[in-house]
Amino acid sequence: MSEVRLVESSGLKLVIFEPSLLGLAASPKGNGQYTPVRLSEVMADPLTLAALDGPMFHNCDAGASYASSDCVNPRFAELDKGVAILEPSDRGEAAIGVYLSVVDGRAEWSVSGPINTQASVGVQMYPSLVIDGRVPSLSVTGSNGQREGRAGVLGFANGEIAFAVGTDTLAGFGQRCRQTGAVWGGYTDGGGSTALAMRNEDGTVRKWGASENRPVAVFLVARKPVAPSLPATVISAAPTALVVGLMTALVVGGVFYVKDRYGDRLGL
Repeated sequence: MSEVRLVESSGLKLVIFEPSLLGLAASPKGNGQYTPVRLSEVMADPLTLAALDGPMFHNCDAGASYASSDCVNPRFAELDKGVAILEPSDRGEAAIGVYLSVVDGRAEWSVSGPINTQASVGVQMYPSLVIDGRVPSLSVTGSNGQREGRAGVLGFANGEIAFAVGTDTLAGFGQRCRQTGAVWGGYTDGGGSTALAMRNEDGTVRKWGASENRPVAVFLVARKPVAPSLPATVISAAPTALVVGLMTALVVGGVFYVKDRYGDRLGL
């Protein structure tokens, strides 16, 4: 049986898998900055079984468009201990959206965070799409009220998670996500950033979403398990001293901590 499977439900494309496969793919530059990456680059790694455009981000090169930027900052909290990615939320945004933490291979969902300190992988997504089986009030103004590409991560009662994409208003996308049977869901991004891919058993790759292959800060991936002696590939090596985004590692009383870009100490 394939480790990832494609399902079409309520007008959405879903790639469903066990949360133990979840990871992040990115190219950190340090100081909280990333080189944006494209879906084609992420899927070039044969260990990547599926990929979805990750949460929203900012440009850090003034005047550049999202499509042409060479420097981006993740906006929301992200963690993947396996590839040394650790970023906090932007100041003032830690208490919004929904958080997914993977602890001992199981998905844990929570409203307003934080990422579980025991998690191997975690991500904050905004806005929330489904909370404990219900769709919250979602914006209908501006581009949120337009039918365009949408992407998110869903959680089901059986513990599985799914990458989901479709075309709708933001509120319509939330309703469609709930109609798939999801009990949890968080939005990643949409519009020209919308991107989902899945590797078939024969190694070929199917893709859905925007046609422009726009680069983004981080991709969420389902990554094929590997033996401990064969770590998963990252697009570019993380800083060797585990300093990511102005986060400095230290050990206090046997507990691993980092200091984030604002100087706040976070335990892991």
